[in-house]
Amino acid sequence: MTRPRYLEPVTNEEPTAEDDALAEEIVREAMTGFEHVIPPQVFDAIFHYLVDELVCTSYGRAELRRCRSDPKVDRSGEVSRLEDAAADAIKKDRSAG
Repeated sequence: MTRPRYLEPVTNEEPTAEDDALAEEIVREAMTGFEHVIPPQVFDAIFHYLVDELVCTSYGRAELRRCRSDPKVDRSGEVSRLEDAAADAIKKDRSAG
């Protein structure tokens, strides 16, 4: 079953599977205890609406980014480019001499 999308995406990025999983986990935790109070069809509609809010809006995407653990960076792309440029400069100096 594909879930309905209630909102038009506000960002150009498509949500990843990781975004969907995190959003569903957050909404499921937030809605715990309401399963017996809200009729099942209404509960499902609210659940999917809230998940869509998190994955389809810029505010929701920012909230998801804040909830994720920080990525571990082993090597910066900038450092790699600087090292490549330095290596090229050394090769030019050696070939010129």
